Parts: sequence; structure tokens; C-alpha cells
Amino acid sequence: MVNGEATVDAVEADGDLVLLVGSMRLTTAWKKMQLAELASLSNSLARTDGEEDHAVAAFFARLCGGDALAVAVAQHLIAAKAHAAAVDEAFKP
Repeated sequence: MVNGEATVDAVEADGDLVLLVGSMRLTTAWKKMQLAELASLSNSLARTDGEEDHAVAAFFARLCGGDALAVAVAQHLIAAKAHAAAVDEAFKP
């Protein structure tokens, strides 16, 4: 969706994200974002003490797959504490 770095500036009442890309402001719906963008965004937004934030970040990182994200998944699952089980459950066949 965006080439380069974007910063979340706001979330509108309907849930759309307002992104800052350089000097431009773009509005986008979550459903229009690519999987890698969702993983990057959720990773960036995970607060240190936000267990739920880390669960979401672990979910998207795991969904992206690949060895490069395996460490991120493990770290987020540890930080997700009680919510880690729900992430694991989502990937059971």
C-alpha cells in the first residue's frame, strides 16, 4: 500500500487509519492493508506492558510465517502471557 515508512496519525470513528507518509496524509481501511503491513503495524504498536498488543503482533507475525519472524513471534508470545494460548489456538488445524 505504501512505499516506505508510514506513521499512524489517527484512527477515525469508522476505524479507518490516518497515515502520515512523508508530508502526505492518507486514509485507509484495515482490510486494504497487506499482511506484511499488518504485521509491521501491529509490531510497531505493541506497547511494552500491553499483553493484548503482543498477542495481536504475534498473530500477524506468525501468519506471515518465515524464519525471519520466528524470533518476533516467540518474543511477542512471551509478552502476551495469558493471551498467548489464544494465538496458538488460532493456528490449530
